[in-house]
Amino acid sequence: MAIETNTASRSASFTVILVGLVIICVGLGAMMFITIDAASTTTDLAAQKLLAKLSWMSLVLLCLAGLMTTWVLLRYVRHRLRDSAAAPAEPSSYVNAWELAGKRFQLNEDNEPDDPDYLCDDDDDEDDDDDDQQGPGPKDRWR
Repeated sequence: MAIETNTASRSASFTVILVGLVIICVGLGAMMFITIDAASTTTDLAAQKLLAKLSWMSLVLLCLAGLMTTWVLLRYVRHRLRDSAAAPAEPSSYVNAWELAGKRFQLNEDNEPDDPDYLCDDDDDEDDDDDDQQGPGPKDRWR
């Protein structure tokens, strides 16, 4: 079972980017129509050419902003479809961890663990490799 960590921030950032791109598209479209209207009403030839160039530039920028908006929407939809298409995970089988721990950790007749690596070595033990590395072990606490 996967845990999504940034789903809220990813959705919020997508919304901010989409709203920003839509505002840019609307602004460029309005600028294009205003410059076309102003170019059609003016009688000065130089101003008319300047407004026509400004209108063409806003049209190109509007097309680029439209492409970016489409790309963001398609990318969002693709991620949403891929995330929702994942098959639900099968529930895992029940495991009794206490029973397994009891089987792994057996005490001998002196009520001490049988695992020599678990205990701190004494001076008379044969295995002196980890005497210096370990502090007092459970053997010292039980007595």
